[in-house]
Amino acid sequence: MLKRLAASVLILAAAVTPREAGAFSLLGPFDAQYQTPDIGYGINLIINAREQDLGGPMNLEEEYRWQSPILVYGFDITFAEYFGPAGMAAVDAAVKVLNDLPRASDMSPDLAEFPLETARYNYTAQQLRIIDVKSLALSAMLEQLGMASPERYTYTLRSRIVEDATTTDYTVIQRNFSPIPVNPGAAPNLWRYSYSPFVNGTLYTYNIRHFRPPPVEFWDAQDIALDVANPKVSVVGYTGTQAGLVDPRVFNQLYPGLLSPGSGLFFTGLTRDDAGALRYLLHPSRTNAEIAPPGAFRGRQVTTPTVVDTRRDGTPWQIYIPIAVTTTNAAGGGTTTTTNIALADPVHRAGVNKVNFVRLDVDSFLGRFIEPLIVRYPEAVWDPLTRRYVTQSVERQLTQPDLLFSAADLGVSPTGGFPYVFSRQLGFVDNSQINTASGNPAAGPGNVLPGQITLNKLGPWSINVNETPEEQGFQGYIFGSFDGTTNAPVVFPQGIDAFELERRLFGSN
Repeated sequence: MLKRLAASVLILAAAVTPREAGAFSLLGPFDAQYQTPDIGYGINLIINAREQDLGGPMNLEEEYRWQSPILVYGFDITFAEYFGPAGMAAVDAAVKVLNDLPRASDMSPDLAEFPLETARYNYTAQQLRIIDVKSLALSAMLEQLGMASPERYTYTLRSRIVEDATTTDYTVIQRNFSPIPVNPGAAPNLWRYSYSPFVNGTLYTYNIRHFRPPPVEFWDAQDIALDVANPKVSVVGYTGTQAGLVDPRVFNQLYPGLLSPGSGLFFTGLTRDDAGALRYLLHPSRTNAEIAPPGAFRGRQVTTPTVVDTRRDGTPWQIYIPIAVTTTNAAGGGTTTTTNIALADPVHRAGVNKVNFVRLDVDSFLGRFIEPLIVRYPEAVWDPLTRRYVTQSVERQLTQPDLLFSAADLGVSPTGGFPYVFSRQLGFVDNSQINTASGNPAAGPGNVLPGQITLNKLGPWSINVNETPEEQGFQGYIFGSFDGTTNAPVVFPQGIDAFELERRLFGSN
């Protein structure tokens, strides 16, 4: 039996070329029908995130996505004071990776322009236990766009049924989908996607395991890589693999070091499967019945996405201007003239093709924009009420960013007392009822709501086991910024440099 299984795996691997072998996973709210903690959903197994899974894996056609071509991000005073200009520049560098991506419709059918592997290691930063802010922010932002860790959901449990004292039945499903459509030569609106056991060229199988406390008792289909080499990890897997059971080699790459999870790891860009997930979510051929983003109404006619800064206080913060977005400043606060025609909503909306990130930070004292930031963009939609296509301009007046970066003392894990690295919040709007004419329950599709990413500002810390002196403490992680060059890492908070950190860790002069 084992020989036949091994032979089948080898035949499958031989039949799939490297460009075809990959998968992405989709993130949405937990499906109450089955995504429960007893079968591995929402169980925090590592010390990285204060929250566990942000949601569960969605099936094809049940995706949750951002429904605006502009996503405004910014930093509050807690982030600005702790991480300083260099920390904000690290997040801006992560944003640039996303803003520099081509439109979904311009990506090649086989996504050959994207590499299978982008994870790299700075061994100086690894020894000094430094976590890269840019890479952490990049991964967390992919979750905010509706992506889940494909390493986590190549295989996952749908149910666990106990028949008797000796027999338990497990239903195992796949929630990984090939980024390359099975019919790439067809028109994009006819593309069909298949389930896939690969992630960035790495073939996975599974083994059902029983995990006992701590933290809680649960069962899961542990994803196991069959390749001899280390699995090629996705960027979204860095923050998305917080719960469930995956191959230990995935954990060892993403979270090297117990007290310094992720130290020394950085990404040079998105992998092919990361890009494939964004193409699936944002492609204009993917049309869903959706509601408009929060605070949207019908506004002034525009022909291109536009951001209007109406502030009057002369604040020095600068707007990060991506390509294909017009940015203006309304002198004296500016006034906006809108029409009396109501926004057609909900309607059938196409994917926005590309999300442009625009930076505008909140006021230091108020914690919001002093004057609303105005975002305008045109859209062509199908209105099911009038049964015709409608061209309309959407206007959003924002009092705070769609994605806010902050810093706080996030507390510690109840097991071991390790300080959490980051926290993130994300909401969803379920549009399944307006997409399912049959009335059968569905887990989606839907929209992603504005969110927040918070990094720990605890500063340098150590763990002492029992009542022991300082020299017997184990130094934990610290945030920084680094790449693959020989330049010394930048360390946060500002005022501590890599040489001082080395002295603290190793007692060097």
